[in-house]
Amino acid sequence: MTDMDTVAGEGLRRRRGGGREGHARNAAPQQPPWAQPRMHMRPTELLSADEIESIHTGSLRVLSEIGMDFLDADAREVLRADRGPA
Repeated sequence: MTDMDTVAGEGLRRRRGGGREGHARNAAPQQPPWAQPRMHMRPTELLSADEIESIHTGSLRVLSEIGMDFLDADAREVLRADRGPA
C-alpha cells in the first residue's frame, strides 16, 4: 500500500463535520417573538388647532365664493346622485 492509497482510503472513511448544526444561520441568537411596535412619544404637531381652523375656514370661503368645476361627466353624475332630486 502506498502513501497515496492511505490518503485516499482515509478520505473515504472520514466524515465531514457540521451538518445542519454546522451552518452559520443556526449560530445566530434566538429572535424574540414578534410584537406590534408602539410609539412612546406623542406625534409632533406641525400646526396648532387655531391654525387648522383658519385653514378650514379659508377653504370653505374659497369653495363658497369660487366653487369647483367638475369636468368629468362621471364625477358630475356621482355628485348629482348623492345630492338627490333637485
